[in-house]
Amino acid sequence: MSEAIPARAPMRQPIFPKRFFMHDLLKFEKLVFACERLAERNPRAYRIRVFLLATLGFAFIASILLLSAGAGLLLFYDAFAHNHLPVIKFALFPTVIAWLLCRSLLVRIEPPQGFEITRESAPRFFSRIDEARAKLMASPIHRVVVDVGSFNVGVMQVPSFGVFGRPRNHLVIGLPFLEAVTPEELDFVLGHELGHLSGKQTRFRNWIYRIRQAWPRILEALSGGGNFMSGVFTRFLNWYAPYFNAYSFVLARANEYDADRAGAAVVGAAVGAHALLASDVFHDHLQNEFWPALFREAGADSEPPSDSFTRSLLALRRISPAEIEASMRRVLARRTSLADTHPCVADRLQALGETPRPPALLQRSAGELLLGELRESLVAEANSKWSSAIREQWSLARERHQKLAERVSEYSGSVDALDESGLLDYAALIEEAEGREQARPLVEAALSRQPDHAPSLFMRGRLRLADGDHDGVLDIERAMELSPDAREPGARILASYFLDRRDIERGLRYVETVQEADQRRSAAEAERSNVLPTDDFIDHGLGAAELERLRATLADLPVASVWLVGRRLKLSPGLANYVAVVAYARSLRPTQDQLNAILNAMPEDGFKIVTIADPKGAVTRKIAAMEGALVYGKARDFRSWSDIVRDEAANWSRRAFGSVRQHPAKAAGALAAVLLLAGYAQFRHDPRARFAYATLLIDLGAAGAAEAQLNILLGDDGGLDDNRFPDMESRARLTFAELLVSRSRDREAWAIAVPACRWRMPDALKARREALGFCSRH
Repeated sequence: MSEAIPARAPMRQPIFPKRFFMHDLLKFEKLVFACERLAERNPRAYRIRVFLLATLGFAFIASILLLSAGAGLLLFYDAFAHNHLPVIKFALFPTVIAWLLCRSLLVRIEPPQGFEITRESAPRFFSRIDEARAKLMASPIHRVVVDVGSFNVGVMQVPSFGVFGRPRNHLVIGLPFLEAVTPEELDFVLGHELGHLSGKQTRFRNWIYRIRQAWPRILEALSGGGNFMSGVFTRFLNWYAPYFNAYSFVLARANEYDADRAGAAVVGAAVGAHALLASDVFHDHLQNEFWPALFREAGADSEPPSDSFTRSLLALRRISPAEIEASMRRVLARRTSLADTHPCVADRLQALGETPRPPALLQRSAGELLLGELRESLVAEANSKWSSAIREQWSLARERHQKLAERVSEYSGSVDALDESGLLDYAALIEEAEGREQARPLVEAALSRQPDHAPSLFMRGRLRLADGDHDGVLDIERAMELSPDAREPGARILASYFLDRRDIERGLRYVETVQEADQRRSAAEAERSNVLPTDDFIDHGLGAAELERLRATLADLPVASVWLVGRRLKLSPGLANYVAVVAYARSLRPTQDQLNAILNAMPEDGFKIVTIADPKGAVTRKIAAMEGALVYGKARDFRSWSDIVRDEAANWSRRAFGSVRQHPAKAAGALAAVLLLAGYAQFRHDPRARFAYATLLIDLGAAGAAEAQLNILLGDDGGLDDNRFPDMESRARLTFAELLVSRSRDREAWAIAVPACRWRMPDALKARREALGFCSRH
């Protein structure tokens, strides 16, 4: 939904590099478990390893900085002390590296934003902080900020000098959170956050906690520059981050338990357990009940309510026991995950030695008691920001609900006559319009008629998982067995479900299914979007009326000729695909509006591509040569003279001697027919003619003779050193490499193709180069 809607985002997540893929999670989990066992068996050895890893990252940065700065200073000294001025250019490189590194590390880190409160404006709030600090001997809080859009509390340390220096401690507390807990429960939360800053019995853990907080900022500063140093640190991060994260993860999670015990030391374990469960239950109720119900009002009201925040406060005070029980079931069903160092609520309650009890309804919130006169202005600001933030979503929800109302009205009075698919469609509409509970009976009715109806099983499983019911897994797995269409969406839901519950091994099975589907989709999209000479072009199949409409549009545009063909797609066989090649008059550059006009005039169904004619491009030549492809303007022959000679000679030889494969004895006659072209290539030293001769020999099956001609062409006397023939050497090398590959001489082919790996060449030649695959290995 909106950014102003209260969200409980984890504030202390693992540090993963950008290239940390899903299949690495199992390895990461095993490493975390190994660290847990090491910490239990030999705590001292475990702490030493964590300390060494924590310092390794800073040692890496310091070593690069000292080496580059030292090398630059030595080279400058040598240049000026011994009058070796040319050495200056070598001194610039390490100096620039040191400068880039210092600039990245000295980047200013912005403090958290929000409504800042002071001792003068909220004395009761600060007195609670002082009492908790005194009990825990914690570091001071330098600044307190109230965020009207966050259902969370956290301490953020902002260094005073770049990413280093003495940090200032900023306490960020969400106004929705303040209004959802009692003053005593807030004391526990304050004790928890101050426990991260306390030096009492947990000094080493808190140091690691601060290191984990600092590294994301350092890595963002070092990796976001887009320069040479960004690449160096990215490669280091890909190796370092998973190991440091796994080794420090155990301490970080233990630090959360320590922080809970610090909070319990302030107000007691019973209050702490109530605070943990109540905050999560109320947040779950807002996300799953309040916001969907509020947005359903968009069907009747054109404007979002101006008091949405106030309504959320009333909803927390009017929550029914049944709703509390449903939210508790979802909250307690969550399991501790590797995605966050915070344990799940059930584990935190167990660590405190408390059993879960339903939270009582709020009578007076911490915000009402501690904010004083500020509360009224903060609530007004929250109402204003929430209303502005959800305005766009409200408009979309209004349009959606109006369409839903029309569709729901179509089913009124005829529900009993619906079949299984009709009931399921109606259930989907009711779910979106009124909620899950109202849709569930319709899904059950559909399954009572046909127990193996895959779409109904899938929807029931999805609804069950949304309510924390594990039986939903069985429904979705059964739907995936019955219907191939359910496999990808089912795998996405189950992968998220199991990974959230730390069942990595089972979740990764579904992750692989999702990744395979994504790869197939990406490959199909690449096939649709790229037009290659090797594509299977076919007749466009348009009727006279469609062609006339297209020609009427083209008549108003400055185009000389247009060719239109269809295309068979291997990865999307059922999708119609059209390719139009447009030759503009007088070499004009087309505008986007003109290209859009051509696209709109093409058939409405299917995927459409418009490309500009390239006289040297293989795609243009192939399409322009197809019979029936020209739909507008005059025909043009885009072939070069050497291509024309080659094609005509090949056609003549086939007509004269038939198929070489069927009549190998006639191959000698075919070769004799091109002796005139061979003599021209030999005595005129024209590389184009020699290349045409070589390709003709390949077409006729004379691979040995073709290899000899290509060797001459790529030699010193081949004439390719003349700039009059751009791309000729690229074509010759790729053709030669393809010939050698067909003869199982890959090593020689690699030596021929590698020099062309970094050359600029047309897209058609690039496609041939990539198809060989030598450059990726080079």
